[in-house]
Amino acid sequence: MYSFAAVGFIAIAAGAGFYMSQRATVARGEVMAETVHGLGAYGTLAITCDDTIPISVDGADFSCKGTDTDGAYELIACSLKPTGALACKTTEEHRARRTPKTGDAWK
Repeated sequence: MYSFAAVGFIAIAAGAGFYMSQRATVARGEVMAETVHGLGAYGTLAITCDDTIPISVDGADFSCKGTDTDGAYELIACSLKPTGALACKTTEEHRARRTPKTGDAWK
């Protein structure tokens, strides 16, 4: 009788473990924004990412927005691989128009 109970418990625990391993983990956007900011290519920008990023066994695809101090921004598409490698690329850039100042050499 105890053997059946032990086998039943093991089967239920294995099933629950398998179920939990297939569910997506949800990462907070602030955490992923810090990770993207640390890549080096976006070091001068203030990065904001999606609020919640579901990470499945296949990885995750999410988007971020990098804003510069002058109002210029760029949209960043990121992909997190199942191995943990993070790859990001700029998909769209919007640069603010530069207003010339008096005596500005860049007129």
